[in-house]
Parts: sequence; structure tokens; C-alpha cells
Amino acid sequence: MTSQLLRHLQLRVRESGGLVNFSWSPSSSNLHDPLAYEATAFFPSGSSFSYPKVNMSNVDSVAASLEAHSREPSPKTTSNRTHIYVCTHAARDCRCGTTGGEVATALREEVKYRGETQRIFISETAHVGGHKYAANVLVYPHGDWLGLVTPDLVPNLLDAIMDRSRTTPLLRGHWRGRMGLDKDQQLELYDRTITQP
Repeated sequence: MTSQLLRHLQLRVRESGGLVNFSWSPSSSNLHDPLAYEATAFFPSGSSFSYPKVNMSNVDSVAASLEAHSREPSPKTTSNRTHIYVCTHAARDCRCGTTGGEVATALREEVKYRGETQRIFISETAHVGGHKYAANVLVYPHGDWLGLVTPDLVPNLLDAIMDRSRTTPLLRGHWRGRMGLDKDQQLELYDRTITQP
């Protein structure tokens, strides 16, 4: 059922340029309905929209709502939380499972230490591409994708997330790109910030 839901939602959002993936977090388990999932949509504008429950009975209406939000010039933000997704998919490549797992653990510990568990949400996700860049980290709603992240970089990463402007790449030396920008726009953004670390 999970794979059917994933495929159905992917097909519905693909036309508007969207991507769908599932993530796992200890705090997101749904014991009452194991076939329903919380969904968060992120838009290139930096906004986000959350759906508390998505399953096969409402997937079409959720997809229609996503499509409508993607056409809005400034979609509404329903949360001020930062979502950090770490690829820990060891079945595709052990580098993702090992390094990704270590980074996810370090992120959870550092977020808890800083008292930011209500503001920064850490979860693990399946394959996002680029095993050689493990650990791969996706930061939303910023939309930045990072590679070669190690546990010792976690404090710097969280500092950058909390202090930075969206106009610059997040951790430039580990930056793989940003959602909503084409290749030329990403290269221009990268080159414009060449003096940054």
C-alpha cells in the first residue's frame, strides 16, 4: 500500500515539477492508521504547506491541492519549522547508510542540545542520488541540497541554517544545488558567492 500511495502521488505531482519521497522520524509514527502519512510540501518560494494525513482515500484531493498551491505566486507558509532530511538508504550504497546514519544521529543530538526540537525537524529519507556525496542532506524550506556532510560539520550546518539569508548557498563548500533553480541559475548563484566558505 505504501508503494502504491508513493507512485500515485508521484504521478500526480510530476507534471508540475514536483518530487515525492517518504521519510522516517521517531516522532512521526502514526499508530492509529499505519497506512496514513503526514505530508509536507515545499515550494521554490521558500514556503511550505502541511497535510496531517495522506492515504489512498484522499490522495487525489491532496494532489489537487498541491497543484493549486504550486500555481500560486506566493504559496502560504503553514509552519516555520526547518526540515532536514538525511539519506540513510544503506540498501543502495553502504556509504549512505553508514555516514548518513552518523550524520542523522549527530543532528538529532545537536538539535536536542540546542533546545531546537520544536523548530528543527530531523528525519531520514531514502535514496536521493549521488552515493559518492554521502552523507547527502536536504534542507527545507530553504531548498538546499548538500553533500559530503560529516558529523563534525553538524554544528556549522545548524549555525548556517539558523543565521543565513536564503540568497546565498548553505555551506557553499558542500552545496549540491537548490530546489527551484535551473542549472544556469545555480551556477550563477554559486559563482556570485565565491568568496564565502
